[in-house]
Amino acid sequence: MPLLQCDVLDGPRQGFKAIGIASIEGFTEYLTIEDRFLVDQEGEFFLPVRLVGKDNQHKTALIQLPVEADSGANRVWVWEQNLKTVNREVSA
Repeated sequence: MPLLQCDVLDGPRQGFKAIGIASIEGFTEYLTIEDRFLVDQEGEFFLPVRLVGKDNQHKTALIQLPVEADSGANRVWVWEQNLKTVNREVSA
């Protein structure tokens, strides 16, 4: 499962976090998600995402967000270096 490194802020209410995802265009996509969906690995937070496609030439990846971002985006191009792949299930 691909995990995307993200910025985590306090959410609108208890049990939720505001997530910032950096796109390759230099914009940050924000979404609100339950904090139990985040993966904490040694103090870094990752969001489970679906990998839709890759551009090996530019080292980018198109990912599907688990929920729609505030901008209305469902898919975002991100830098491949911000993705991490794990071979285990992430608890939901």
